[in-house]
Amino acid sequence: MSSCEFTAEVVGASGRMGTFWLDRHFFRDNHGYDEFSAVACPRGKIPGSQTPADSPIYVATPSDAYAPIYESTPTSRRKDLVLVGNAGLPIDERFRECTILVPHFSVLYKDQWKDNGINEPKLGDASNSNQLRKIQVNTDPLVSPPTYVYGRHAEAVATILEENGILAETVSSFREIRAYSGRKLMWASCLWLLCHNPNDDSLPLTVGQVHKYRQNDLEKLVDELLPSLNDRLVIDENGNETDQDDQNMLEWIIDRTAVLDYFEAYSKSISGAIPSVNLAKQEYNNRNAVWLSNPLGKDSATQTYHQPFHKELLRSHGVDIDAKSSFSDR
Repeated sequence: MSSCEFTAEVVGASGRMGTFWLDRHFFRDNHGYDEFSAVACPRGKIPGSQTPADSPIYVATPSDAYAPIYESTPTSRRKDLVLVGNAGLPIDERFRECTILVPHFSVLYKDQWKDNGINEPKLGDASNSNQLRKIQVNTDPLVSPPTYVYGRHAEAVATILEENGILAETVSSFREIRAYSGRKLMWASCLWLLCHNPNDDSLPLTVGQVHKYRQNDLEKLVDELLPSLNDRLVIDENGNETDQDDQNMLEWIIDRTAVLDYFEAYSKSISGAIPSVNLAKQEYNNRNAVWLSNPLGKDSATQTYHQPFHKELLRSHGVDIDAKSSFSDR
């Protein structure tokens, strides 16, 4: 096929989220016809080389791969990058020209094999590849916060999401998407700590149960982390402070009540989920460690925040908060 026969590329197409965009992307032409024509961009292939300009390039990889992918993309196509995962904080100022999502849905593989594996296709059987990657979206649009979308492809991406039963909302500013991304990162930083109790042999709590049994602890954590979130949002990567309109917007998103309401709504939408301790530890530098360091740096009175409860919970899980990226095994 020539490049013009594809209307999108997917970097990281082999995973569940990448499979979603590979399967569910469509381009609606001027006559109202939908064309499903996304193509995978395999490792080693230059992003943007298989599609015409102005076509989305979905990036469904861990966020630490965003910068290398951005740099490997031709300058003229960087504005077409669509970062579909959890960007976290800080979000590189270079990504201001990209489309950025804060997703509030998950993608699962369908449980197709209910015959004890008798007729299960082999992984190496190319004829069964389409069956093997059938997926389903896991979300409750009546409960879940919307998936926020910022950038030049925001409207097209939001349309795809909504036609797959996912509540979506476009946002107009880079600062606003940073606020939503930071708020979700704080949810992820808190919930794994409270779902698991390393000093208790009982089963871990689900995210929904945390709000029932450990709400006081959750609020205590939120109160400790909110100042760090606020400081990371009131200045950008260039040290520029927000204007009054931006400050009002931030207060609406990261107000204590708004944050707690968001935590409860998101947890309720995936109430049976149990975060992975191992993954949280692997992502420590890009998750909990974010809140410990002061983004104001050496110009601030302190380099770190006083977060005794947060630090106590981290240490109870064997996290060495005094080391740059290590933790003890427990």
